[in-house]
Amino acid sequence: MANYAATLFLASALFFLAMASSAHGHGGRKIQPEFQVNGKVYCDPCRLQFLTRVSRPLIGAVVKLSCRNRVNGTLTFQVMGKTDFNGMYNLKVNGEHEKDICEVVPVRSPDPHCRSVMDHVGKARVSLTLNSGISSSVRYVSPIGYMNFKAITQCPLVFSELGFVPRIF
Repeated sequence: MANYAATLFLASALFFLAMASSAHGHGGRKIQPEFQVNGKVYCDPCRLQFLTRVSRPLIGAVVKLSCRNRVNGTLTFQVMGKTDFNGMYNLKVNGEHEKDICEVVPVRSPDPHCRSVMDHVGKARVSLTLNSGISSSVRYVSPIGYMNFKAITQCPLVFSELGFVPRIF
């Protein structure tokens, strides 16, 4: 009977240790989160700095996600990617970046006529921490883009449809 009690005690202790170890990750190591950052890069042919019906996705545009420490500004993480045929990019990020400011910025436009970076939507911030209240590991960021150097001929009609009236001085 003593052998049975000792065996039961040992099995319980091993089970408890295994459960405690798995609660802290693999072998007591903390598991690093993995995030997926999704967004869109587009060309604004009317120089409005927002999406309109004449905006178009930029295929093969290069973007960069950078995370910098909030206190001293040092670079803690960086990854680059390219857009697909819909102008969409998907960036993989490993690790917790709660103490960082992370932003996606456009790097290079494939369109020689659409290479002027937008002032207002030239970058997109993204939260890359598990401590944000967001349950998903997928992060969607605002569209970023470029503008044509010169507005296309359809723009006055687009302005009218949007209710923009030019100011006359």
